[in-house]
Amino acid sequence: MNVQQSKALLHIKRITLIGLIIGFTIFISSFFVSGTESRYFLFIGLSVMVSFMIIFGFGMFLALIEDADLNRERVSSTTPAQPKLTLVVSNPKRYSSVESKYIRKKTSS
Repeated sequence: MNVQQSKALLHIKRITLIGLIIGFTIFISSFFVSGTESRYFLFIGLSVMVSFMIIFGFGMFLALIEDADLNRERVSSTTPAQPKLTLVVSNPKRYSSVESKYIRKKTSS
């Protein structure tokens, strides 16, 4: 993981932490609010916390995908090209006519 990815993850973690603190504060304050608004505060607090957890998961997913893509590019640039494989048929009568036409086309080209 490079420095740019680490900085992006740090920002995602900070934003998520701030959102979780705000959601938890609203959630806890729902126990001290009287009347019908307490339910609203409860669900608003829970939904804020869940939404910021989803944002954190999405940010982590993007960072992991980017890291995997960089590793794949690095590995593919260092690996030599693989030789092409040819199809060898020992008994062409065993296959149907469509399959044998396909096999003949593949082996002739």
